[in-house]
Amino acid sequence: MKYIVIVCDGLSERSPGCPTDETPLSDAHTPTLDHLVQKSEIGIIKLSGSVHQPSNIKANMAVLGYWSEDRYGDFTCFEALAGSISIEEDDVIFKCRPIILSDSEDFEERIMIRYEDELLNEQVLAKLTDLLNEELGNKNFSFRCSKNAGMFLVWKKGEPDPGILCPPDEVYDHAIKDYLPKGDFTPVLTDIMKRSVDILTEHPIQLSDGRAINAVWFWGADVKPDIQSFSERYGKDALIISPDIVMQGFGKAMGMNVVPHIADVETISSYIYGHENVIYIHVTEPYELAFDTELRKKSIEKTDREIIEPVVGLMERKGGDYTLAVISSVSLSRENSECTAQAVPYMIYRSDSKTESNADFFSEKTAFESGIYLPYKYDLMKRILNKEIPSL
Repeated sequence: MKYIVIVCDGLSERSPGCPTDETPLSDAHTPTLDHLVQKSEIGIIKLSGSVHQPSNIKANMAVLGYWSEDRYGDFTCFEALAGSISIEEDDVIFKCRPIILSDSEDFEERIMIRYEDELLNEQVLAKLTDLLNEELGNKNFSFRCSKNAGMFLVWKKGEPDPGILCPPDEVYDHAIKDYLPKGDFTPVLTDIMKRSVDILTEHPIQLSDGRAINAVWFWGADVKPDIQSFSERYGKDALIISPDIVMQGFGKAMGMNVVPHIADVETISSYIYGHENVIYIHVTEPYELAFDTELRKKSIEKTDREIIEPVVGLMERKGGDYTLAVISSVSLSRENSECTAQAVPYMIYRSDSKTESNADFFSEKTAFESGIYLPYKYDLMKRILNKEIPSL
């Protein structure tokens, strides 16, 4: 049996009260989804535990049987794992961003004037990492970088909760004095940041526009995750296809085969017949188009046409039984297009089942009206892998 799990970020939309059939999902032309849903189990599941900071990434983790709560500092550890940066059990790892500060005699009065991704050039990061390790590295602190994941500071036997560390987007265009690390264990981090200014003044690293990086900034303290592997948890091998670096690192942490790519027909075709029992396909586009309802509808139609339909075709041609699940990681608010903590629709189609859903199409409303509600921390993956529906 092959299990294909397609999780679409922002597939669904919610307004206050009960779901209605006036959403991008319900309006979209999705013939394959609508055909499958008639022979599927459909319902809603709560994947977000936080009302204040619902997250599409945490919802994806919940689908995979891992409820992260607010455990990880900006998912630094997963980004590092995606970049093949090794993390030991007693390491604390921080994101490290090259920045440009304004000139001032007083370090704290300097203003952060650049921090954007353009500073993350591969050659620049490699040169900067070597320089800082040579000048500042020791048995406790070291700098690491990766082509796709950026730059990190590793603190050996460090304090996992050192204090308040502000991300650079909060500091931009402000004097850094009010945003420097705060806490009993942060003075050493501030000292490294301050010393980086002196080092980069003496050994400038030029950018293509002639400006020079003159400091580094730390945030997102994190530790190596203690995560049971997917195969240990569910007894099956799994593969994840995702363009998202956090999900790539999370997949590695779970021992999954990771394909760092946007899900498309060619990529799916290359891996769907592999030895893995479970193929997890992470679709990000509807979420990325959150603020344009019409484009989000077209993205849902594209997902049906270019991902779901080809998957069904591939499995039908291969022969044998298979299970296909389609889930919205988060529902977007109709009012402001932000993530909500509302329960999301899901459907599970089994080629060897005679299930009848009494639904003509897949939407928030039909899923809600099914009467199946799965609460937060319900193991949906176990339900997908098990033909018997557990009692609720």
